[in-house]
Amino acid sequence: MGAAMRNGVLGTAPISRVARGGAAAFVIYSVGVGLTYCSQLLIARMVGVDIYGVYAYVFAWMTVLAYFSALGFDVALLRFVPAYEAKHAWPLLRGVIRYAERRATIVGISVILVGVSVIMFRGLSPQLRNTFFIGFMVVPVWALLWIRCSVVRAFGGVVSAIAPDRGDAGQLGRGAHAREPRHA
Repeated sequence: MGAAMRNGVLGTAPISRVARGGAAAFVIYSVGVGLTYCSQLLIARMVGVDIYGVYAYVFAWMTVLAYFSALGFDVALLRFVPAYEAKHAWPLLRGVIRYAERRATIVGISVILVGVSVIMFRGLSPQLRNTFFIGFMVVPVWALLWIRCSVVRAFGGVVSAIAPDRGDAGQLGRGAHAREPRHA
């Protein structure tokens, strides 16, 4: 690594951009972990042990169901979007993004319908049942958030793509179409 630094390899534009993106991602993930820890602690203190247990249980299930609803498109788009962008295949690019969003929405709504019907016929406490009902509404939203963040990341927007998923509310307002400038 010392020779690479002396030869100026780390000073080239692509390497410098990757290093800045990596450092920004590390900071965002670190801040996200801290915010998550503090918010979980605050929620646990505010609602008590029993209700926090219900919240944590439903939150875990909704995370699993949201990953299922994304159907792996959040990962696949990281491959297809740059490939189509490099070939200037804009119709294919729009098509793969629309396809991913539509399929994730359909699966997310299906998860809501199946989940609500299963919860209705289970002998659950009203507290747990109502929490599940609210949680099911988050499933397609999370799946679409992850897919759109992948699209932004595939276009080179590391910070814009990671921040919404890590709890930075200020970034959420900018939407999934924000893009960081590329320096080639």
